[in-house]
Amino acid sequence: MQAQLLKLLEKGIQDTLDKNEHGHLSCKEERGVTRARVPILKIVDSRRSFDCDICINNFLGVINTRMLKLYSNFDDRVRPLVYAVKYWTKRRHISDPPSGSLSSYSHVIMVIHYLQHIHILPSLQDLIHHENVDHTKHVPKPHYYNAYDCRFVGDLELARSIFYADHAKNETLTVGDLLTGYFKYYGEEFDFERNLISIRGNNNHSSTRNKSTGAPISLEDPFELRELGSVVSNEMAPKMLSEWKRAHQLITTHHDQ
Repeated sequence: MQAQLLKLLEKGIQDTLDKNEHGHLSCKEERGVTRARVPILKIVDSRRSFDCDICINNFLGVINTRMLKLYSNFDDRVRPLVYAVKYWTKRRHISDPPSGSLSSYSHVIMVIHYLQHIHILPSLQDLIHHENVDHTKHVPKPHYYNAYDCRFVGDLELARSIFYADHAKNETLTVGDLLTGYFKYYGEEFDFERNLISIRGNNNHSSTRNKSTGAPISLEDPFELRELGSVVSNEMAPKMLSEWKRAHQLITTHHDQ
């Protein structure tokens, strides 16, 4: 049903674009996107090199987006770091699930996980257990959706006060420093064979992955019980690891010169 509705929407949008002569805009199903787990319609702006994905009846995605927005607003360095990483993944061709690599969304989760590891960001989901959190005031509804636990602290100032009470705010690291650290973390430090990437709680190197999934990169969805890394092929996994290592080596070599 979702795919059928997107097909109708695609036709309506494309007819409108054609009538108004917006030649730089196109609306299309790309590489079987409408056959994906969550069907997507892609709007492409060739003039600005900008893509926009549209989906229907994906309320869990709306909840997820609200939480990701809070993460991006928690610290001014988060958003530019995410932009830099997403740009890099596209340039290095490691952000395309149909080709066997991770999705852009998964790369965002990896950035957040790294920033949690170095105590730049908290786990907004883990903070719900703090004594100062009132679930009727500070945790957005719905708390559960389709049996999934969707609870996270939605009060940004409260989340900051709780987090910074235990972790001194680190303002010395620049976005460039964080980008270098991100490449080093995934290129040199993180053990993909043993560990899980997650933003749900206080996860770090000791978070043990579930090897039964068979995913070469184990990446946990924040809400759904699914393995985001299952799309990564055995051929693409070594390439992705080599790209993180390559980026770190290039940055450190340039810095030392």
